Amino acid sequence: VWEVRELSQNGEELDTPLVLKDSWVDSTRTREADVLRAIREASDSEKPELSKYYRTIIDASLFNTANYGDVKVCGETDDTVTVIRRGLDLQQFKKTLAIKAEPLAHKTIISRMPPVGMAPPPDKKQPSGLQYSAKVHHRVVFKEVGIRTTEVESLAKVFGYLCDVVIGLEALHALKWVHRDISIGNILVAEGVGMITDVEYAKSEDATTQHGMRTGTLFFMAVEVDEGRYLYRPVDTQETPEPSEDTKLASVMAIADFMVRKRQAGKGESELPGDPEPDVPPAIDLPEISCTEEFFRHNPLHDLESVFWVALWLVLCSEFVKNDPTKTDEQWAGYMVAHGNFAADLFCDFNIRKDVMTSSSQYFLSHITNLLPQVQEILLLLNRVRTILITRYLKKEATLRTPNHQLDFSVAENLHPMICDVFRRIKANLEAKDLRVVIKQEDSIPVKLVKKRLRNKVENATTANEARTSSRAVAEDLPEPNRQLELGADSESQQAHPLADRLFAQPWQHQ
Repeated sequence: VWEVRELSQNGEELDTPLVLKDSWVDSTRTREADVLRAIREASDSEKPELSKYYRTIIDASLFNTANYGDVKVCGETDDTVTVIRRGLDLQQFKKTLAIKAEPLAHKTIISRMPPVGMAPPPDKKQPSGLQYSAKVHHRVVFKEVGIRTTEVESLAKVFGYLCDVVIGLEALHALKWVHRDISIGNILVAEGVGMITDVEYAKSEDATTQHGMRTGTLFFMAVEVDEGRYLYRPVDTQETPEPSEDTKLASVMAIADFMVRKRQAGKGESELPGDPEPDVPPAIDLPEISCTEEFFRHNPLHDLESVFWVALWLVLCSEFVKNDPTKTDEQWAGYMVAHGNFAADLFCDFNIRKDVMTSSSQYFLSHITNLLPQVQEILLLLNRVRTILITRYLKKEATLRTPNHQLDFSVAENLHPMICDVFRRIKANLEAKDLRVVIKQEDSIPVKLVKKRLRNKVENATTANEARTSSRAVAEDLPEPNRQLELGADSESQQAHPLADRLFAQPWQHQ
């Protein structure tokens, strides 16, 4: 992304700055400028009494394009199929590849990695490698120039901008659209307003096109989206009727008699009795099981959950200027380390993220006792957002017994003002005693700890894979039945972790 200037006919730079976004997009996806136009057209087609208000909010919340188009090279569209691969079909090369560990080694290492796409995440539900569609070199020019929320020095202002984002999402969701990739990189501050960017993955409720990718930025992705399934659906249960007191008495008497006769048989005083007749409960009418495949899709609640994760990141991963004279520099640095460790737990361990979104408040709040007191107060209020979302998830997914297994886009109705109220309260509390963010070129202390945790996970995964590779090489010399057992024991060994730095450089998308 570049800040640029338009040139006049005389070749002179015009005063108004613009933003040029240069990227490679899926050839089958609607271009970002076209998505923005479709959203604005949707706002115009709503009820007349609401139309102009939706349009005002959308125009204030989403960027406006000055120009856009696919890049041409020698008259041809610059894409990965025609220009880069010259039409070569890589599907023919999707085979097991045998390579030598060392030039002089006699052992063969089997690689099952596909020739295209990045490694699948460590998820048992991902049996095959990713298949990326063809990419097209695309450029779009925006009229607004913004900065990231991580470049805003006042945490109070940050929560004001997050409130702007929730207001923008309220209008977007009311128009039956979802963004699907809310993250710290896709929230910018321009002209004093928190604005939503990167809408190329946004979808309308009536969209029928499906892509073989789940979109979202890993750290800020809703837990359900990361799992690819609904997590709050009720479990079908049916109680067994309790036996009467007379039945209980008869059962105990029969068991007592059985035990006495069994002891007597052990002494040779009588024959071994047969087992007592089991108490067969009355027949239960089992519910009819539908074989319809569950169709999971991104909905507005997921966008709002992403805002929750963004808020947590901005609080925990910012390095603050010391504003408490009673604390020493060492104590203050200790708080920043504590923030980073908690952030590493939340953003590097999916199980903890899942527990946060499926457990009681006690679980979440038990992790914040060693944080900066002012941060504890913020997290207590953010816990309110968490409980609002979980409550709505439980309520709406309780209805997922219908054959099509879908939630409509009204699932988050009336939640946006409630979340905005929480953010406004945090902003008001901070305005009395603000937390100032240290803005510097290098990573903050908390972010360094998050990256360190990610690199450790990558190294551990690499070490484990090397050990499995060594075991597999040794297995080449085993008799065939044992070798098959050895190779078949590591069905997950081909799963690899994404590189830590890539997670910070760009959104991570997976199948």
